[in-house]
Parts: sequence; structure tokens; C-alpha cells
Amino acid sequence: MDNILKFAKRLIECSSDGEVKKAIVEEGIAVFGADRACFIGKIKNDLLIEAGVPEDGHGLGEKITDHKGKKFLMEILSNRMPTVVERPLNDLKVFYMRDILGKYKVSEILFLPFFTRDEDIGILALDFTDGKKIQEGVFLKTKNFASFSVKALSAARKRKKEEENLLRMQQLIILGKNFVTFTHMAGNKLMEIGGLAKFLMKSELFDDKGKQYFATIASSISQIEKNMRDVLNFLKLKKIDHKKILLNQFLKDRAELLSSNVVSEGCSIRFKGDKRLEKIGIYFDPELLSDVLNDIVFNALESSPRPKTIVISGSLKPKSGSVRISVSNDGGRIDPEIKGSIFTPFVSGKGSTGLGLHNAETILKLHKGTIEINEKIEEAKGITSFEILMPITPRLS
Repeated sequence: MDNILKFAKRLIECSSDGEVKKAIVEEGIAVFGADRACFIGKIKNDLLIEAGVPEDGHGLGEKITDHKGKKFLMEILSNRMPTVVERPLNDLKVFYMRDILGKYKVSEILFLPFFTRDEDIGILALDFTDGKKIQEGVFLKTKNFASFSVKALSAARKRKKEEENLLRMQQLIILGKNFVTFTHMAGNKLMEIGGLAKFLMKSELFDDKGKQYFATIASSISQIEKNMRDVLNFLKLKKIDHKKILLNQFLKDRAELLSSNVVSEGCSIRFKGDKRLEKIGIYFDPELLSDVLNDIVFNALESSPRPKTIVISGSLKPKSGSVRISVSNDGGRIDPEIKGSIFTPFVSGKGSTGLGLHNAETILKLHKGTIEINEKIEEAKGITSFEILMPITPRLS
């Protein structure tokens, strides 16, 4: 029992996965009276020799293959019971070890599996040499030894995962900061190239085929710019600057601006207002709500078939103290497989970032608003509508 307590105290002092495994093999020899020991870890479907005493006698880092007893060791893990091989030189189950058995004159082997309720962790293999036998009472120690080992290994794995997550988070923060700088620089260059392509596609210096090439370039650059904008908006910490705005005029202006941007896409954007909103000021952040409308409209333009008409409308809901903003299009219906998760980051059926609609939902939540999708048939056309509800006055909680 003294050796078990010494082992437990040593495990408490271990700060890494490697130290725990080293303690297991070294103290395993002391606790069980063995002469040699190695720890074989299970990593996914592989078995790997991760620690051993003596260190140069076990092939540390070596992968256990089918020719080196993998099937036998997997059976031990599956049975979850200590296994003793009494005459290893004559036992076919460990025939793969014959060279080592002869070299070190191994007389008995104890295989002690480590596991949790949900996971197999590994095996401690203890060799007894020169005719030595496993002592009486050894099996009374296996349960406590394995229990302490598993707890220490699990804690070490948890620490390692936390350290990896922290490192990954630090890397992402650095990446995010540098990505913003890079995106602004690249965005400026793309804007120049895109502007030149749009100018050349209207130039009389080129025939129709040449103009089509420039139109393709301009369209591709617009898509890249949108993707970069989506990522920037996703990374940006959003803070609302509420302003009192006439919603009808705001939506009309946005519809006109968006219409001028998408005319080359063969789509028209119309505005439909509510007279009751002409003189009522609504509190919202105009810059952020512009981003919401941009994201919804450009998401519609990525659908197949592409919509011919997009309608942006606003209406007053006096009973609930809110306004409804609707962005409807007559393009293709949303893929049923992604409809339920369309506001989830990186979910997209069109090869885009899948961040635009997530950014839109995030902004609306900051406004204490909601967004949902409605699909219906009108005049034999499928109509997809993004319905936004927002409070007339800002809600602070």
C-alpha cells in the first residue's frame, strides 16, 4: 500500500501527459515487483508505445501493427480485465515478442488495461524476468493503480486540450488582427481592378466578346469583395449607434442604391412603403441595418435561378410596437437541407462564405429584432421572403 500511496503522490506532481506516463511505468515496476514495463497508448484506432523502462528497450514511439500483437492487445482492451501470460516463450499470443522474450529472459507478463466508461486509454505491460513470478496479492493492487493512472491521464489530457485551445485562440486573435489589415489593403486593390473592369466592359475599344470577359472579371471581383466584407463583419465587434430615422425614406434610398449596383445582374429592386411610416421616426443604426439589407439582397442574387425582381418593403405593426421589413425575391427556393441552419456561420449551398445571413441575424439581435424566412407561391412563381421585426424604440434589455 505504501508504494500505491507514493505513486498517487507522484501523479499529483505531474504536469504533463508525458510525465504521467513515465510515472506509471516507473512506479508500476515498484508496485508490482516487475523488472521491465512499457505503456502502450491507444490513439483513435492505433496503439503506440509511449513510455518504457528501460527507455532504450521498448522502441518508444513505435506503432503496434497486426504483426506485432495489435489484435491481442485490442482484445485485452475490449475485455477490460488484467491479463497474465505465464509462459510467454511457449504462448502463441505473444509470439510476436519472441526476440525480446528471449533477450530479457521474460518468465511472465502482466497486461493491465486502462479505460474510462466511454474510452479505452491504453495498456501497461509489466515483464517479470529470470524465472520471477507475479507475487500473491498483486491483483488486489491493480484496481487502485489503474484508477489513479486513469484519473491522472484524463486530467493531463484535459490540461493539454485546454493549452491547445488557448494557443489556438491566441493564434486566431493574431490572425484576425492581421487579416483585417490585409483585407483592407487587398480590398482597395480589388476595388481599383473591379472599377477598371466595369469601365472597360462599357468601352468601345473592345468587341462584345472582350466586354463579356471584363464583365466576368467584374462579377468575380464583386463576389470576392463580398466574401471579404462578410468575414470582416463577422470579426468586427458590433456596437449600435441608435439614430431616429424615417424608415420609408431609408428603405427607398437603400433600394435605389442596391438597384444601381445589381442592374448588371439582370435584376430589378423595387421599394414598397407604408404611408403610416412616412412621418414616424424609428430608432436603429442605419449603417448596420444597411449591412443587413445588403447581406439579404446579395444572398438572393447568389440563388439559382437568379431572381428577376427583389422587393424591399416596410410596414407598421402598432399593436406590437414594432415595424416589419420584408425583402422578397422571385428566385429559386432555399435548399431544404440548409434552410433550418441558414443563419449558422459558414453554412452555404452556393460556395460563398456562409457568413452574410449570420451577420444579418447578429445585427438584428443587437436591435432586439428577429428575422425569419417565409416561402409561398404567387402568380405561379416561388416567392422567398426574409421577414424582419424590429421595435420602434430601442430596447435596452
